[in-house]
Amino acid sequence: MLWHYTHTLDPYRRIASNQPALEVLAVGLDWKWLFIYPTRSGYRSGKFDNCDRRCGARGR
Repeated sequence: MLWHYTHTLDPYRRIASNQPALEVLAVGLDWKWLFIYPTRSGYRSGKFDNCDRRCGARGR
């Protein structure tokens, strides 16, 4: 069952949502990841974050 649904996923298909798409740029550094949120003027290092209301401050 899991195999069937995993293979039916299409990474190019848009997900139905009433929220706008979140643009995230991922940069792989030697020792960690850097996630940049250009539309929200914020960034986060180490892990991906939804960053909805907390991206007002930089460098979280």
